[in-house]
Amino acid sequence: MPESRKLRVFLCHASQDKPVVRELYQRLLAEGWIDPWLDEEKLLPGQDWDLEIEKAVEASDAVIVCLSNTSITKEGYIQKEIRKVLDVADEKPEGTIFIIPLRIDDCQAPRRLKMWQWVNYFEDDGYEKIKKSLAQRFENLGEKVQLSSDLPNDLYKFIYFPAGHLHETQQFSRYPFWISKYPITNCHYKRFLKSKYFSTPHKGDVCSDLHDYWSNLPLLDKEEAQSKMGKRHTGNAGWKWLQSMIGDRGSPVLPRYWDDPDFGIARKNIPVVGITWYEASAYCRWLGKNWSDLEESKMNKEIEKQSWVRLPTRNEWEIAAGGKYPNERYPWDSPREITSDIREIFNRANVAYQIGRTTPVDKYLKGASPRGVMDMSGNVWEWLLDVHQAVQKNLNMMTLVGGSWSQPENKANLVGTNGAFENESANDRGFRVAIPTL
Repeated sequence: MPESRKLRVFLCHASQDKPVVRELYQRLLAEGWIDPWLDEEKLLPGQDWDLEIEKAVEASDAVIVCLSNTSITKEGYIQKEIRKVLDVADEKPEGTIFIIPLRIDDCQAPRRLKMWQWVNYFEDDGYEKIKKSLAQRFENLGEKVQLSSDLPNDLYKFIYFPAGHLHETQQFSRYPFWISKYPITNCHYKRFLKSKYFSTPHKGDVCSDLHDYWSNLPLLDKEEAQSKMGKRHTGNAGWKWLQSMIGDRGSPVLPRYWDDPDFGIARKNIPVVGITWYEASAYCRWLGKNWSDLEESKMNKEIEKQSWVRLPTRNEWEIAAGGKYPNERYPWDSPREITSDIREIFNRANVAYQIGRTTPVDKYLKGASPRGVMDMSGNVWEWLLDVHQAVQKNLNMMTLVGGSWSQPENKANLVGTNGAFENESANDRGFRVAIPTL
């Protein structure tokens, strides 16, 4: 069968803006229906640079002109490219979406491009606007594109679990609790970074709200596994860690991979990674203190105003996953089954480096737990409230469960566990949140 037609999109840019344009190229390429043209990806050694770029512009269905304070003031090749793009645009029928000016920083659009509506890539919905314009162009060419939102409609949903024995398992909870349907995504976490108490912290600042987010973070030892809230806490360790990371500039502390095109904010609907246990716990504290003003309170009206939001205990996490018995079952397994077919596991979870990075939290619908909790197997290890059993006496490592995209499939069953120091982070560690009822 012949390969289906794709929308050809030329990326016009200055060389200094290459990092941002590379990210845009990867995002467009990942859509599947777009064939973006970027010089370093398309040009071959020995080819005539001018000739190939001229041919690429003429063959394009649309051109994204990437504008920045650098490109609009730079003399040379970028201006030559823009002139060529304008010449080709003059040959298009009136009303054709061909030139899309894209501001990648807060610059002024050049006079020659002001007749076209521009897009701000640095705004939250910038990329979505680009996709809509390109989809409209493709439709005008006779091709239909079904655009889907990057985010599930129930992204902020919590799922309820009553007290008592979990059906057909030996696991028991002394109290009811709620747990987030999805791991915390980049979209979730961005709100925390933009909050007024977190956006401009300064070294030595003792703002009471900011201090409360990071101090006396709860944890559980083995004897407290059935407790709603551990008696132990971290004291000022989280606050001291934050202060050590802020530095003298007072910049927000971003997750370690926040600007990475594979793991960072460019992909809103993947689990936030590069998160320490301190950061995950502080997010929970912030969510509880601001509950009434956030999307979670609107989507979960059954949950009253909350200040008691925290990381799940291992017992809560296992109950939400359907129970760990029989040993080595996966979240989607019934109480009497254990999936052994590797192909079936790959259809239900992101494990064993089969993809090479994290995936959207709603990608594996067949991997849901019996009550519909998503993404509990693979993708990212999830931080828990529990101290890692291997170091109970020292209380200096925390528990991670669920396996990850970079780990073998047997790490992603209900027995799989890991441990890490509170100040460690990696590109395969994230978290979800829980609310024990009062």
